[in-house]
Amino acid sequence: MFRSSSKSASAAAPASSKSSSGLSGFGQRIGASTHKLAGVGKRIGKTAAKFQFDVVLHSVTGLKKGGEYYIKWTRGLKVASSNKFVCDAYTLNLGKEKLSLLCTLYYDDNNVFEDKDAKISVVRITNEGGGDTEEGDYGGEKTVAKHHLNLNEYAGIPTKSSDKALKCSETVSVKVTISCNYLSSGGKGKDGD
Repeated sequence: MFRSSSKSASAAAPASSKSSSGLSGFGQRIGASTHKLAGVGKRIGKTAAKFQFDVVLHSVTGLKKGGEYYIKWTRGLKVASSNKFVCDAYTLNLGKEKLSLLCTLYYDDNNVFEDKDAKISVVRITNEGGGDTEEGDYGGEKTVAKHHLNLNEYAGIPTKSSDKALKCSETVSVKVTISCNYLSSGGKGKDGD
């Protein structure tokens, strides 16, 4: 059986701070690229497993009435968004809408998956700005609540499913079912994966 790894707060990477050395934008970009290269090789000898993660949205509680919202599920650059809805009650049924993302998790010889961060956000559509903008005809959007997930806790071979009430802020929570379907397994990780 596969297990999830769990990093302690003390094992987390230190927070980055801005350098006062006056590096140009180019120098800062070079530094960022070098920082990314520092993690190269952490997957050497690990096996890749591809999964489809589904989040079924059941209800949202604690939003302001009259506002227009949607729910966004993000993993890196991948985004899945729900249909827009207007909040007309303290608890709003979301009709079991399903959001899906594909994700690769890596595991070691002890069948322990690496951590993989994802985020569920509740986004309010604002009417500020008006007119046609990159965000659409509404003028903009604002994240009002969010909850971070470690996908390795929800991964299972061949499948796994969990019902959760995700506390996204002091007042907002979202009831979901998170399910995982194993798709395929790749080879051992190599330098640059």
